[in-house]
Amino acid sequence: MTLNKTTIQNQNGEIYYLLHKHPSKIQSFDLSFGKAYVIKFMKTIIFITLFITLYGSVHSQINPEDSTVNIISFWEKGDKLQYKVTFETVKLTGKDTTAHERSVSYYDVMVTKETKKSYTLKWLCTSCNIKTESQILRRLSKGCKDMKIVYETDEMGEFKKFLNMKEIKKQMEKSYKDVKKDLGSIAKMKEQIEQLEKIALTESAIEEKGLAFIHLFHSFHGRQFKLKELLQRDLKEPNSLGGEDFDSKFSLSLDSINFTEEFSILKMKQVVDEEQLRKETLNYLINMSKSMEIEPPTGEDVKNLTWLLEAKFIIYNDGWIKEVEQIKTAADDKTKRIETMKVELE
Repeated sequence: MTLNKTTIQNQNGEIYYLLHKHPSKIQSFDLSFGKAYVIKFMKTIIFITLFITLYGSVHSQINPEDSTVNIISFWEKGDKLQYKVTFETVKLTGKDTTAHERSVSYYDVMVTKETKKSYTLKWLCTSCNIKTESQILRRLSKGCKDMKIVYETDEMGEFKKFLNMKEIKKQMEKSYKDVKKDLGSIAKMKEQIEQLEKIALTESAIEEKGLAFIHLFHSFHGRQFKLKELLQRDLKEPNSLGGEDFDSKFSLSLDSINFTEEFSILKMKQVVDEEQLRKETLNYLINMSKSMEIEPPTGEDVKNLTWLLEAKFIIYNDGWIKEVEQIKTAADDKTKRIETMKVELE
């Protein structure tokens, strides 16, 4: 093999960076002594001539030889896509549905900036519809339209930080103010709105709840997976009941690779320790009973509790998500609560 390299106006000096950032800009043509490749990036031009073809191994995240996949973002400034984001909560008592809420939002997504080490993405909400019995949530959903979410990732597409959190919080505060103006005169409604406002308008709550789909979108960027290889580990799951974090078992695998359409499917599962979940729930209910001055529950009242998280990720070869769905299920002997979060390419 012979490798000749000529660099003209090379401002970055890193071939890997150019190949990583813009593999789609590689062009080839035949010469008498082999095949030449032209890689363009802004004002940089690199010529590579090879007697053997390296294009496939450089361009693709999917490696057919060892069935591995690298989840890396091959994006560039100006890329535009549209995504649908769905949140759904279903409560079941036996086989009967006792509550059902569903919201659907549409976003225009654009890469607004790229550097050697990062990307900046903007998600603009173009519409938001919610199905719920809550007047407050229906009214709040009107404030979602035109919401902008701007954040930064590293060069692989792994999430780093939100860049306009103050702007997001300000828009949400305005939405709550409008809701209080519209519904505050209804008996006890103002108190409910203010209670919800205290919980929802902290930056941590906004990021963990309202913007959770962004974190889900970037869950596995910058990582490599091997087909059917099962990755397992113990994790701590935050305890919303106020006690110690729950112990949980986590598993992840690259379930399948579509070599023709160039996408991969990852599947994830997380299960919380049932005995710890039972004890923490019982302690929480006992403390609540004391404050309410009612008879506390016993161990027989709290049993067979389960908490399960399952997720499926379908990711294209250029790092864009085709579809990701996360389902959380919490259940006991009588009731079940299912929370679904889904992001899908339109």
